Amino acid sequence: MKFPLSGMEAVDSPETSGEMLIALKSLGVDSIEDARVKDCDSRYPVLTKCLEYSEGKALADLIWNAHNLGLAESELSQYGEDAYAKFAAALEYEDCGDLYFAADITQNLGCYDFAPTLEGWAENHLLRQGVDPTLTGCFDLKTLGNTLAAENSVVITESGVISRNGHEFNFEYCHFPQASHEQENHTQEQEIRLFCPLEVRTDPDSTLGEEYGDIVSEFENAVIPNSVAADYKDEILAALGKEMHPEERERGLAKYLDSDLAAKVSYIWPSVEVYNDELWGVFNIKAESLTSWEMADLKEYCISQASDGLCEGFEQRPVKTHNGDLYVSFWQSGGDYFMKPEQDFKQMFPDQEQTMQMNM
Repeated sequence: MKFPLSGMEAVDSPETSGEMLIALKSLGVDSIEDARVKDCDSRYPVLTKCLEYSEGKALADLIWNAHNLGLAESELSQYGEDAYAKFAAALEYEDCGDLYFAADITQNLGCYDFAPTLEGWAENHLLRQGVDPTLTGCFDLKTLGNTLAAENSVVITESGVISRNGHEFNFEYCHFPQASHEQENHTQEQEIRLFCPLEVRTDPDSTLGEEYGDIVSEFENAVIPNSVAADYKDEILAALGKEMHPEERERGLAKYLDSDLAAKVSYIWPSVEVYNDELWGVFNIKAESLTSWEMADLKEYCISQASDGLCEGFEQRPVKTHNGDLYVSFWQSGGDYFMKPEQDFKQMFPDQEQTMQMNM
């Protein structure tokens, strides 16, 4: 990494306290927290889009991300060039524009099926289905690959052919803010979870649409049951992780609070969770103790984000799955919609609570 100085001049990232002082003086700032990224690049072209989001942002965040990716790179190097090709393909598959998400992808390459060519991807698919390796040569792999690519949300990239499989994607860097010292000292801070129903749609002609879709209108995508959508929780979580911009890492959607809640609520971000065998929307919140009036305001703010804020944009962007694209809405019109605290939400399913107690 290089620190930009005046004009087009740059210096390498400082490694000692003396070098740091020289760099800060050259930048005209008193601390690294005051510096902003002017321009950055990488020896890996696939990270260019991720780095573009860092321009104009805090230099300290870029250094933190570069450190994480450096650790990830050392792990990838153990697996040879194929791992780099798979990583590059995964970045393109996820349309990754965030260094946090890029770091998570390096830790979850097992969640992707990859091959350098479409024919190789088709052959690997046959092997995963239990076809005898000696019989794969009997198939027209190119035709099969094109057919499977159309049916399974396969993406053909410059690095190879890739798709998501059913393995759980574990997040280490996405979703969770880097806690500030001020947040660590909030001894009365509590976690609040507000649940809401989801509406999940898909293309009527996709595998999911043909099997489960309920077509409300010929001009709309088909609605699928939330019990079916539950099987795609990981893909939806990954897509939500891509929605978070670097400046939202610390506070999430709480960054945009302009009421008295801003002083009490430190973090808000939407997620999804399976409960009673169905997929539900969840707003994860960190806040100090709230009055009943403040809790009501918090619910209204989350509803506004579900209907008109971040989630409105999210529902218009496809979530890639191996059975077709999903469009996930955290908002529904009508009297059945709600935004309930976890305890009130789970009281809606007394049989589920009893089952959980019996299994303990």
